[in-house]
Amino acid sequence: MKPQINLASHSYINRRGLNALYTVLTVLFLLLLILNGRALFSLLARQSQAETHLTEVRETLGYLKKDKNAKQTTSELVAMRQEIAWANAMLRQDSFRWTALLGHLEEVITDSTRIRSIQPQFKDGSLKISGVAKNVTALQDFLDRVVASPHFTDVYLFAQSRVEIKDAGGRTHEALNFSLELKGAF
Repeated sequence: MKPQINLASHSYINRRGLNALYTVLTVLFLLLLILNGRALFSLLARQSQAETHLTEVRETLGYLKKDKNAKQTTSELVAMRQEIAWANAMLRQDSFRWTALLGHLEEVITDSTRIRSIQPQFKDGSLKISGVAKNVTALQDFLDRVVASPHFTDVYLFAQSRVEIKDAGGRTHEALNFSLELKGAF
């Protein structure tokens, strides 16, 4: 037997599958078109909001440029900046950890040395201390401990003088009055 092929009798394209593919692609393209349309409308709405805000800013700037009392506005800004700086300084002072500083001082104080006053200088981070030492050796020991402490960077002895102090029994003793400044205390 001799096979005969008649090309006109059969369709070699699967029309049902091709139509299904066309339908799926059409739905997919319509879905992408809808998503892009939503994104376009969203961007247009954002652009409109940005243009409105830009117009308001331009009007405000134009008002400031045309205002004859612009210097008054500038002086108000300077006053406001000064108030902000003052408030920030107060916040720095308020947030200062006294317990940590007093703990560091307690580590370096000796039995023969007493601290009479502590004055923090918040602007430069230093601490002024005045105190009394029993003798020169006690003062040197105290200064050596302060210098060796990792909590203080620079130690400056400003003054020392001999004074007479009374103990609890009312007897007078000779001691050294001193004042020093600790840089990098906080």
